[in-house]
Amino acid sequence: HLSETLIGLARALVEDGKIDEALAGLRRAIEVGAALGAHHPLGAIARYQLADLLDRRKAPASEIVPLLEHAVVSWDDSQVALPEAGWTKFLLAQYRWKAGDRAGARTLAAQARTTLGRLSAPYAKQAKEVDAWIAIH
Repeated sequence: HLSETLIGLARALVEDGKIDEALAGLRRAIEVGAALGAHHPLGAIARYQLADLLDRRKAPASEIVPLLEHAVVSWDDSQVALPEAGWTKFLLAQYRWKAGDRAGARTLAAQARTTLGRLSAPYAKQAKEVDAWIAIH
């Protein structure tokens, strides 16, 4: 599907330092991916990657959190086990913590840990990072 191609292109653009172009590509991937359904995993991947880039750029939470919330619903609806599902929940947990929703943040972080822990060995390090965050929050 075209949205998958746009997501891949955005990754390459990020590697080349072309962040503005990557952001535009991810927004387009979300638009195109809507034809697959409001909560398709490709839309969730695009939303996570867009939120992650915006987070790195220090965009306001009001722009980032809705992307993450939509993506979490998509991951929960689809039950697809991809690393992005865990990463999405972990990033949203951090935003919830900053907003004062301690219980919600801990719940999301635990879900992220479970998701990442079920994946192959390369994701064990990321699961440990979530564990470390949980331990101090």
